[in-house]
Amino acid sequence: MFDFKGLINALLRKTTDDPLGDLKSATIWVQELPQNDIHQAQQEIVKALSGLNRNPETSLKERVRVLLYLDEKSSSLQESLCREYLAAVDDPGNATRQLLPTILQFWEEMGSGYEQCIRTFAQNPGGARIREQLPLLTAKALHFHAMQAKWSHMRYLPVEAHVWRRLHRLYLFAEQEKIDCVPVKLRPQREDTSCASEYLQPMMLHLANPASLHPNQIESVDLWLDSWAKSLVIEADFRPHRQLYAVNLGDTKPARKLRRNML
Repeated sequence: MFDFKGLINALLRKTTDDPLGDLKSATIWVQELPQNDIHQAQQEIVKALSGLNRNPETSLKERVRVLLYLDEKSSSLQESLCREYLAAVDDPGNATRQLLPTILQFWEEMGSGYEQCIRTFAQNPGGARIREQLPLLTAKALHFHAMQAKWSHMRYLPVEAHVWRRLHRLYLFAEQEKIDCVPVKLRPQREDTSCASEYLQPMMLHLANPASLHPNQIESVDLWLDSWAKSLVIEADFRPHRQLYAVNLGDTKPARKLRRNML
């Protein structure tokens, strides 16, 4: 007997499937995004990222491929939204204020997506291709969580404890896997960076006393740190006469100035 009801249910399920289940479907889906509305397009990407991050059935291989693809396609949209927001930051009544939730949610979903890839790999290490990509995936996770910290400073809000905790855990993972200093490119047109540099950047931005800076100044300092962070070194051994700052990787707080008799 033909199961007509089952067929209808299958078709209905098909229309609500995650559009980012694999790279092919993600590519087709991105082409259908609104071309003349950057904000709406980025909102749709954030929603799709949220669905991908909450879909346990997507394989690690496809999850990585889709995230890297969406990362590439959405970066220019995010940069445009951020520029619009910063250009009108002194005008409380400006309509660009409505961009902020999308900007913040994008950092959160992208960071969580890469972190989920790393967590899945850590639970079941294997696959030469994923292991080869591990330095890049970890650096990207650090970068997106660092952007969450930066945009808290932009709004003169304290960085939430879970953001520092994620940054510490990701860097600790990079150290343990001995990938903390492996050079990677977050974007094709940018200079090489590393997990260590991406971790140092939010720490140094915090130490620059961002509460005393205008949002555009915070943006400038962060841009300078793109290069400056590479000249700094993280040491695991305590050397009180050589070091100025320390961070506890098991804590939920940022780096702090070393003081006499500090444990």
